[in-house]
Amino acid sequence: MPLVVRIALFVVVIGGSLVFAGLNFLTLASECFKPWMFAVGIGVLVCGIPLLFIDYGNQSPGAIDNASGVGLVLHLAELLIQQPAILEHLHLAVLITSAEELGLMGAQAYLQQHRPALKSHAERAGLYILNFDGIGVEGKLYLAGGNSAASLAGILQRSAEELSLPVGRFRLPGALFDHIPFAEAGCDALTLVAIGTSTGYIHTSQDTPGRLQLAGFQRTGQLALRAIEKFAGQALLHSPDPQEISHPC
Repeated sequence: MPLVVRIALFVVVIGGSLVFAGLNFLTLASECFKPWMFAVGIGVLVCGIPLLFIDYGNQSPGAIDNASGVGLVLHLAELLIQQPAILEHLHLAVLITSAEELGLMGAQAYLQQHRPALKSHAERAGLYILNFDGIGVEGKLYLAGGNSAASLAGILQRSAEELSLPVGRFRLPGALFDHIPFAEAGCDALTLVAIGTSTGYIHTSQDTPGRLQLAGFQRTGQLALRAIEKFAGQALLHSPDPQEISHPC
């Protein structure tokens, strides 16, 4: 099911259910609300039926969601390995998880296995987790999760301003991103996601390599590199005291 359709159905079902509950309460005061209550209830049921089948099969090649994120991460690794000045001051790790669509199982499993090591690293030197999702389209970049006052979100926003890149906040509730388990564990973690016209092909058979757009990779990669350079610059200025780290896992 196309992602746009799925999101629309979820919004209608959740919002309609709340309206149905409110109208049901109002019928206690007046019978005139009953026809509206039944109409909303039927609409919610009709929109909810397709959601019962969203986990049947996988017909999407997944070029945008999320081979584009994997490709960007691998290319960033190629670029950063040629930057000894950055690697001298930062410990960078690449993590490619699986099973995001199945309740973030890959990220959850990694966190369960490595929580002590992540917590130790956070306490010693700070830990920041930047996830990429669906970035292979020409569209506006959004930050999903994270606190605007936190280190990672703040540095990304300042980096975007320096690059004259418009970056918004992704506030749609219920969306799954691989940063979520780490954020819930107390890490400073968020996701960069791009949304454009081609995003509508996600979760369909048309999410093919031919739909990928170079501008999405360029914008996201430039922003990530600028943020990494800023972190490296901070490391040059001072070594953080473990007691100052506000986002341990």
